Amino acid sequence: MELNVVDLIVIVIYFAIVIGVGIYFTKRAGKSMEDFFLSGRSLPWWVAGSSIAAMGFAADTPFMVTELVRRNGVAGNWFLWCFALSNLCATFLFVRFWRRAKILTELEIIEERYEGRSAGFLRGFQSVFYGIVFSALNIGFIMLAMQSFITVLLGWNEYVALAVMLGVTMIYALAAGLWGIVANEVIQFCIAFFGSIFLAVVAISAVGGFSGIETRLVEVFGSSTAEGLLSFVPVGEEVVKPFVKTGNEFTWTLFFVYIFVIWWSSEKADGNGMFIQRIMATKNETHAFFAGVWFNIVYYAFLMWPWILVALISMADFPELTDHKLAYPMMIKKYLPAGMRGIMFAAFLAAFMSSVDALINWGSSYMINDFYKRFVRRKASQRHYIWVGRAAMILVLGAGIGVWSITDSIADAWKFMAELFSGLGAVWLARWFWWRVNAWTEITAYILSVVGCVTINMLEMGGIIFPEWQRYVFICIFSVTGWLIVTFLTDPVSEEKLKSFVKRVNPGGPGWQRITTQVNQEKLPAGPPLSFNLISFALGAVALFSFIFGLGSIFLGSALKGVLMITLFFVLGTVIYRLEQFRRETEKNDLKKAVSD
Repeated sequence: MELNVVDLIVIVIYFAIVIGVGIYFTKRAGKSMEDFFLSGRSLPWWVAGSSIAAMGFAADTPFMVTELVRRNGVAGNWFLWCFALSNLCATFLFVRFWRRAKILTELEIIEERYEGRSAGFLRGFQSVFYGIVFSALNIGFIMLAMQSFITVLLGWNEYVALAVMLGVTMIYALAAGLWGIVANEVIQFCIAFFGSIFLAVVAISAVGGFSGIETRLVEVFGSSTAEGLLSFVPVGEEVVKPFVKTGNEFTWTLFFVYIFVIWWSSEKADGNGMFIQRIMATKNETHAFFAGVWFNIVYYAFLMWPWILVALISMADFPELTDHKLAYPMMIKKYLPAGMRGIMFAAFLAAFMSSVDALINWGSSYMINDFYKRFVRRKASQRHYIWVGRAAMILVLGAGIGVWSITDSIADAWKFMAELFSGLGAVWLARWFWWRVNAWTEITAYILSVVGCVTINMLEMGGIIFPEWQRYVFICIFSVTGWLIVTFLTDPVSEEKLKSFVKRVNPGGPGWQRITTQVNQEKLPAGPPLSFNLISFALGAVALFSFIFGLGSIFLGSALKGVLMITLFFVLGTVIYRLEQFRRETEKNDLKKAVSD
C-alpha cells in the first residue's frame, strides 16, 4: 500500500504535535519525582480516565481482539471483557485507598502494609519484575503488532520504521515525564478512537450495513456457524467454528471460569500498575473514582465494538487466513481510501506510542523509587533521581525490544501472561481485607503460581493436554492453598504496623475489625462500609455489561433488546451517581463532626 502526499503530511503533523507537547511540559516535569511520575497529583478525572483508556488501546489490542473473535466469534472476547470486572472492582473498592495512601508508586504500599526484611525483599523483587520484565513483555507484544501493521500495509523496512517511532516516543517521554505522556495520550486516544470507528464504518458500509455482517457470514460459513459466531455467549459443540483449534474451544465451563475466577485470580483486581499510577496522579479521591468509571465505559464498550465488527467482516473476507494477527491490517488495506491511510497510520502510531510511553515511564518509576532509591542511594537530589529515571526508561525499552525479537503470537502471549499470574490475584485482594496476610504470603503466591504454570506446561510437553479452564483453576487452587498454609505458619505483621496502615488507609471490613477497634476512630480516614462498596461494584458491573451488550445487540440486529439494555445502563448509572453523592456528603458530615468534637 502506498502512502500519498496527504498521508505523509498527516504523519509529519502528528509527530510535530507529540514532540511539541513533550517540549512544552519539560520544565514542569523536571521539578520533582512527583511531577515526573505523577504529574504533580493534579489530573482531572476525564484526563486520567482517557489516559488509562489510551494505555489499554495499544497497537496490539485490535490485533488481539481480531484473533479472539476469528477463533471463537464474539464470545471469544470474554477473555478481555472478564477483566472489566477487575477494573470495576478496583474502581469501586480500591481507588480511594490508593489515592489516600499518598505514595509515589504502588509498590510503596508493601512496606506500608508489611514489615521486616521479607517486605523489603518483596518490594525489591517486584520493582525489578514489573519494572523491567513485565514492562518489557508488554512492549514486546505491542512492537509485534506494529511490525505486522508496517509489513502488511506499508511494505517498509520494519526495523527502520520501529526505530523512528520509538525514537520520537523517547524524545517526549524522557523530556516531559508523565505530564507530557498524559497530555499526548489524550490526543493519541482521540486519534486512535477516530481511526477505529472510521474503519468500522467503511467496512460495514461495504457489506451493506449491520445486517450485511450476518449475511456475509452465512454466505461463507452457513447459517449455523454464523449464528454461533455472532453469539455473545458460548454455543454447543455442534456449531463448528472455522478457526478454533481442538482444545481451545470457548465452552460454558471456560466462560464461567472467566467470570468467576480469572478476573480476580490472574489480574490485580485492586488495580494494575499503570491504572494505579494515573489514579494516584488525580486531584483527589472523587476525581480518582470518576476516572475509573470513565475508563471502563470508554474502553470496554465504545472502543471494543468497532474492532469486533471489523474482525467479523474479516472472517468472511479472508476465510483462508490462518495468521489472524494479519487480518486487521489487511482490512485496512482493503477498505480505506487514499488520503485516509495516513490518518489510520497515525491512529496506530498513537496507539503504539501511548502504550510504549506509559510502560517505560511506569517501569522506570519502580526501578527508581522502589529499587534504586530504596536499596542503592537513599539520599540524593530530586534532579538526580529524575535523570537516573530517564536512564531506567532506556533500559526498559531495550528489554522490550529483546522480547519483541522472540515473540510471534499476540493472543497466545497474553493468555500465557494471564495463566502465569492466575495464582496471584487472590493474595492481592486478601492483603486489603484481612490483617493476617504478611509479606511471606505474597512471596509464596509468586513462587507457587510460577511452579504451577511451569508444571502444567511441562506436562503438556510430555503429551498431557489440559483444557484452558483447567490450567487456570489448577494454578489458582495450587497457589491459594499454599499461601494460606504459609500465612498461618509464619508470624503476623505487628499490631503497631497494622494500626499505622489502618490510620493511613482505613480499608474497613470484618477482616480488620480486630485492628480498627484498637485505633481512635476519629483519626481514621472517612469512608463507606465495605458492604456499600460491594453493592456499588455489583450495580456497576450490571450497568457496564448492559451497555456493552446493548450496543452489541443494536449493531447485530436486535434493536429493541439493545435499547432496553442501554436504558437499564442509564437507570443504574443514575443510582450509582446518587450513591456516590450520598457517600461524599456522609464523609463531609463525618469530617465536620470530628473537627467539632
